Amino acid sequence: MFWKRKQRVDPEDLVDGLMVDCLSTPAHVQPLRDDLTAEQRQNFDERAVTYQIAAVLLALMMEAKRRPEFSGLPNIVIKKLSDVEGGESAVSDAKDATRKLGGLVTSRTEQYTWARGWYADIGVDETNPAVLGHLAMSWLNYVSKTAEILRGFKIA
Repeated sequence: MFWKRKQRVDPEDLVDGLMVDCLSTPAHVQPLRDDLTAEQRQNFDERAVTYQIAAVLLALMMEAKRRPEFSGLPNIVIKKLSDVEGGESAVSDAKDATRKLGGLVTSRTEQYTWARGWYADIGVDETNPAVLGHLAMSWLNYVSKTAEILRGFKIA
Protein backbone atom coordinates (compact mmCIF):
# COMPACT_ATOMS: atom_id res chain seq x y z
CA MET A 1 0.00 0.00 0.00
CA PHE A 2 1.37 3.38 -0.97
CA TRP A 3 0.82 4.96 2.44
CA LYS A 4 3.06 2.37 4.09
CA ARG A 5 6.06 3.05 1.86
CA LYS A 6 9.17 4.22 3.61
CA GLN A 7 10.68 7.46 2.40
CA ARG A 8 14.17 6.99 0.93
CA VAL A 9 16.66 9.39 2.47
CA ASP A 10 20.37 10.01 2.29
CA PRO A 11 22.01 9.12 5.64
CA GLU A 12 23.70 12.53 5.93
CA ASP A 13 20.41 14.32 5.27
CA LEU A 14 18.61 12.23 7.88
CA VAL A 15 21.27 12.94 10.50
CA ASP A 16 21.28 16.65 9.59
CA GLY A 17 17.52 16.83 10.11
CA LEU A 18 17.71 15.00 13.41
CA MET A 19 20.54 17.21 14.64
CA VAL A 20 18.69 20.42 13.75
CA ASP A 21 15.76 19.16 15.81
CA CYS A 22 18.05 18.18 18.71
CA LEU A 23 19.70 21.55 18.87
CA SER A 24 16.43 23.47 18.73
CA THR A 25 15.54 25.69 21.61
CA PRO A 26 13.68 25.45 23.77
CA ALA A 27 14.36 21.79 24.37
CA HIS A 28 11.50 19.39 23.77
CA VAL A 29 11.61 18.15 27.36
CA GLN A 30 10.72 20.84 29.87
CA PRO A 31 10.82 20.81 33.69
CA LEU A 32 7.53 20.31 35.52
CA ARG A 33 8.58 22.74 38.22
CA ASP A 34 8.79 26.50 37.76
CA ASP A 35 10.93 27.40 40.76
CA LEU A 36 14.34 26.68 39.26
CA THR A 37 16.94 29.41 39.63
CA ALA A 38 18.29 30.99 36.45
CA GLU A 39 21.45 28.89 36.75
CA GLN A 40 19.50 25.67 37.34
CA ARG A 41 17.25 26.47 34.38
CA GLN A 42 20.27 27.07 32.15
CA ASN A 43 21.78 23.79 33.36
CA PHE A 44 18.47 22.03 32.67
CA ASP A 45 18.30 23.39 29.11
CA GLU A 46 21.93 22.54 28.32
CA ARG A 47 21.51 19.02 29.69
CA ALA A 48 18.25 18.59 27.79
CA VAL A 49 20.00 19.35 24.49
CA THR A 50 22.69 16.77 25.32
CA TYR A 51 20.00 14.22 26.14
CA GLN A 52 18.12 15.00 22.93
CA ILE A 53 21.29 14.08 21.03
CA ALA A 54 21.64 10.99 23.23
CA ALA A 55 18.04 10.02 22.46
CA VAL A 56 18.76 10.25 18.74
CA LEU A 57 21.91 8.14 19.15
CA LEU A 58 20.00 5.57 21.17
CA ALA A 59 17.12 5.43 18.69
CA LEU A 60 19.58 5.04 15.80
CA MET A 61 21.37 2.21 17.62
CA MET A 62 18.06 0.49 18.33
CA GLU A 63 17.04 0.82 14.68
CA ALA A 64 20.45 -0.48 13.54
CA LYS A 65 19.73 -3.70 15.43
CA ARG A 66 16.54 -4.11 13.39
CA ARG A 67 17.89 -2.80 10.09
CA PRO A 68 21.64 -3.00 9.45
CA GLU A 69 21.56 -0.12 6.93
CA PHE A 70 21.23 2.21 9.95
CA SER A 71 24.42 0.91 11.58
CA GLY A 72 26.64 3.74 10.32
CA LEU A 73 24.32 6.57 11.34
CA PRO A 74 25.39 6.87 15.00
CA ASN A 75 28.96 7.42 13.77
CA ILE A 76 27.75 10.22 11.49
CA VAL A 77 26.12 11.91 14.51
CA ILE A 78 29.35 11.56 16.51
CA LYS A 79 31.39 12.97 13.60
CA LYS A 80 29.07 15.98 13.26
CA LEU A 81 29.27 16.58 17.01
CA SER A 82 33.04 16.42 16.98
CA ASP A 83 33.15 19.05 14.22
CA VAL A 84 31.49 21.76 16.34
CA GLU A 85 33.31 24.02 18.79
CA GLY A 86 33.93 22.07 21.99
CA GLY A 87 33.23 18.90 20.02
CA GLU A 88 35.37 16.53 22.06
CA SER A 89 33.49 17.47 25.22
CA ALA A 90 30.13 17.31 23.40
CA VAL A 91 30.91 13.81 22.13
CA SER A 92 31.94 12.64 25.59
CA ASP A 93 28.82 14.15 27.17
CA ALA A 94 26.56 12.64 24.49
CA LYS A 95 28.08 9.16 24.92
CA ASP A 96 27.67 9.36 28.70
CA ALA A 97 24.08 10.55 28.33
CA THR A 98 23.37 7.77 25.81
CA ARG A 99 24.64 5.18 28.29
CA LYS A 100 22.50 6.62 31.10
CA LEU A 101 19.43 6.99 28.89
CA GLY A 102 19.94 3.43 27.68
CA GLY A 103 19.75 2.29 31.31
CA LEU A 104 16.40 4.01 31.66
CA VAL A 105 15.04 2.61 28.39
CA THR A 106 16.08 -0.96 29.17
CA SER A 107 14.81 -0.67 32.78
CA ARG A 108 18.25 -1.33 34.21
CA THR A 109 17.78 1.87 36.19
CA GLU A 110 14.61 2.57 38.15
CA GLN A 111 12.80 5.66 36.81
CA TYR A 112 12.77 7.71 39.99
CA THR A 113 16.41 6.96 40.77
CA TRP A 114 17.37 7.86 37.21
CA ALA A 115 15.43 11.14 37.28
CA ARG A 116 16.76 12.04 40.72
CA GLY A 117 20.30 11.62 39.40
CA TRP A 118 19.45 13.71 36.34
CA TYR A 119 18.24 16.56 38.53
CA ALA A 120 21.20 16.20 40.90
CA ASP A 121 23.54 16.66 37.95
CA ILE A 122 22.05 20.11 37.34
CA GLY A 123 22.22 21.08 41.01
CA VAL A 124 18.64 20.31 42.08
CA ASP A 125 17.78 17.97 44.97
CA GLU A 126 14.43 16.76 43.62
CA THR A 127 12.35 14.25 45.60
CA ASN A 128 8.81 14.87 44.34
CA PRO A 129 7.69 11.64 42.63
CA ALA A 130 5.43 13.54 40.20
CA VAL A 131 8.32 15.72 39.00
CA LEU A 132 10.69 12.73 38.80
CA GLY A 133 8.16 10.57 36.99
CA HIS A 134 7.39 13.36 34.54
CA LEU A 135 11.06 13.74 33.63
CA ALA A 136 11.65 10.00 33.18
CA MET A 137 8.49 9.52 31.10
CA SER A 138 9.30 12.57 28.97
CA TRP A 139 12.67 11.09 28.01
CA LEU A 140 11.20 7.64 27.40
CA ASN A 141 8.61 9.24 25.11
CA TYR A 142 11.27 11.24 23.30
CA VAL A 143 13.31 8.11 22.54
CA SER A 144 10.18 6.21 21.52
CA LYS A 145 8.96 8.94 19.17
CA THR A 146 12.40 9.33 17.61
CA ALA A 147 12.55 5.57 16.99
CA GLU A 148 9.06 5.68 15.51
CA ILE A 149 10.09 8.46 13.12
CA LEU A 150 13.15 6.49 12.02
CA ARG A 151 10.97 3.51 11.09
CA GLY A 152 9.39 5.70 8.42
CA PHE A 153 12.67 6.05 6.53
CA LYS A 154 14.73 3.82 4.29
CA ILE A 155 18.39 4.65 3.84
CA ALA A 156 19.21 5.46 0.20
